Order: sequence, then C-alpha cells, then structure tokens
Amino acid sequence: SEDFAVPGHTTNSGFDCAGLINRAAQMAGIPFFYKNTRTIAEHMQEIEPNERLHPGDIIWIRGHVMVVANTRTNTIIEARGYDSDFGRVHEIELCKVFEGI
Repeated sequence: SEDFAVPGHTTNSGFDCAGLINRAAQMAGIPFFYKNTRTIAEHMQEIEPNERLHPGDIIWIRGHVMVVANTRTNTIIEARGYDSDFGRVHEIELCKVFEGI
C-alpha cells in the first residue's frame, strides 16, 4: 500500500479540550453550545469557597478546560491542543496539572 504521509507534517485530527467537552455533552444528550474555552468561561457558574467538586464538573483555566473524572482519586479528563499532542484524551491526576494539590 502507498504511504501518503508527508515527512515533517502531522494531521490535526482528534479533539482539543473544548471539542472533547462538546462531544461528550452531545453523546449524553446535554444541550451544550460552547465551541471554545472563551465561550465556555463566559457561561460557567463559579463555585463557592469550600464547595466540593463533583464528577462531570468543568474546570477552566485560561485557554484550557478539563472535566472532573473522579473525586476520590483526584483525577480529571482532558484533551491536549495542537502544540501538546493534539487529540490525546487522557485521565490524569490533578497534582500533575496543578502544583500543590
């Protein structure tokens, strides 16, 4: 078979962080119309001090969003963007994303 890969060129397929959350909401039948981190942030409700996170909560930091996966093991699910292995969806411990947690 022919190899159509171009040396030094990668294809940008998969999910970025906002696309992952959008697709998960679609699959769950949840109306979700925000296409990027900015529009997600504009419509998020902030948690109160000492309020607990729950699985499915969205964490926003400038330019990135992630979903709380498991509060017992302190993990989140995220997808990385173009510069960080685009399309890579993984579950990761919060302490690997945020120092001191």
